[in-house]
Amino acid sequence: MWGVIPAAGNGTRIQPLAFSKELLPVGGRLSGDGRARPKAVSEYLVDRMALAGATKICFVISPQKADILKYYGGHCDIVEIAYVVQPEAAGLCDAIFRAHPVIPADEPVLVGSPTPSGSRRTPSRRCPTTASPSSSSPWSSPSTSTPW
Repeated sequence: MWGVIPAAGNGTRIQPLAFSKELLPVGGRLSGDGRARPKAVSEYLVDRMALAGATKICFVISPQKADILKYYGGHCDIVEIAYVVQPEAAGLCDAIFRAHPVIPADEPVLVGSPTPSGSRRTPSRRCPTTASPSSSSPWSSPSTSTPW
């Protein structure tokens, strides 16, 4: 099974970084020689895909993301790694189409979500800041205490 990780975006919301956002260190792990080292955020996705059955991962990267190629090389401890280039960030569908030539037609595919599960690109609803007797929201009722 293949895993596809779209990684061509610029990460403009978290700039300035001197490296690709997928390599942002979050937590740590022990290396093969027992020393602690930082763990890139993308490693968590690689780990989860491997646990789900992926044996090969295809990173879809932009031409400026050579640091991802240098970080992972052609494999990591648990999966083989391939790369395809998306000349400019053009969305998830384009990233999947770019990966298509390296994945056999009969091979199952996992797609790594570019956003965390449950998150939205639109602003989330906010609880009302003032109570309104005409509102049907239970949080705006004067007799209802705040659930948090």
